[in-house]
Amino acid sequence: MKTVLSAVVVGLMLVVSEIGAQETARRRVGLGLTGAVTTLPDVFVSQCGVGNTGGGAGIAGAGALLFRPWNWIAMQADVSATLPTIKAGCVGLVSAVRIDYDHKDFIDPVFLSTARIGLETPPGLPLVRATIGAGYVLGGTQPPLTVWGFATGTRGQGKRLLIEWDRFRTRVNAAEVRSNGLVDTSSTPMVVRPRWSALRIGVELPLKR
Repeated sequence: MKTVLSAVVVGLMLVVSEIGAQETARRRVGLGLTGAVTTLPDVFVSQCGVGNTGGGAGIAGAGALLFRPWNWIAMQADVSATLPTIKAGCVGLVSAVRIDYDHKDFIDPVFLSTARIGLETPPGLPLVRATIGAGYVLGGTQPPLTVWGFATGTRGQGKRLLIEWDRFRTRVNAAEVRSNGLVDTSSTPMVVRPRWSALRIGVELPLKR
């Protein structure tokens, strides 16, 4: 009987240990540190305002706090700074209709802050995460932006490889200006909805396991 009881106790301890390990894996808190390449919309870097011209690209650094409160659920808050490195030139662009942006939206570097929630595959499966959320372009005139993205990487209790792709969208107030080639003849308020993307690669470091 003692042997049976001992086996039961050991079995229960192993079950509790396994449940604890699963809970730990699910509730992992991590710090993501990434570098990125990103596109940038016209409103931030060139403000050409003519057709599909303008815009550019840049390099970015980001830090993210990742929390997994329950199985399949992931929460993320991050900040990033983007330095425009490629800017489209506006010299020689002539059009009867152009878009005039607020000069306060001409930002260099571009700072973003977002908060997201999403779904993540549980331990035992390849890591794939899909998130959606909102945030701000710090220092601009825009209302909250929206962001959605996908992430993947490695598993493990220590340092993890982290790869993310994000898609951003915001809304800015602007004006549609018409010209006769010499002077502006009209200006009509309008709303522009810029979109841009970022590809991030870095590591996730455990803060709590």
